[in-house]
Amino acid sequence: MSDHEKSRFTSKVDERKEVRMPFWKVTLIRSGIGLPKRRNLALFALGLRKRFRTVYKPINPQIAGQLLRVKELIRVEIVDEIQTKEEMRTKRQPPKGYVTETEGGSGYSKPVDL
Repeated sequence: MSDHEKSRFTSKVDERKEVRMPFWKVTLIRSGIGLPKRRNLALFALGLRKRFRTVYKPINPQIAGQLLRVKELIRVEIVDEIQTKEEMRTKRQPPKGYVTETEGGSGYSKPVDL
């Protein structure tokens, strides 16, 4: 192998960068009960069996075709990384503790003592 071929090979290796593939975050919003069998099979192929369940799918034409079959039943978002069930659960939970509201700005007035 000549020096020119070696330098060409190493430059390709050095130019490689870590590329993160985006994913579709698919959540089943409406049930497939009463719909044609073909639509229910598309839901099962996507891994959506219960309402408000979320699955992550890679972005490709095959998955896009399945999503189009059931587009009225699902919510789709594009995300960069997959979250585990525990991560999604902690994201939904409110912060611990409580909040004390003051009189000003909230429209609350104290009860009058008689």
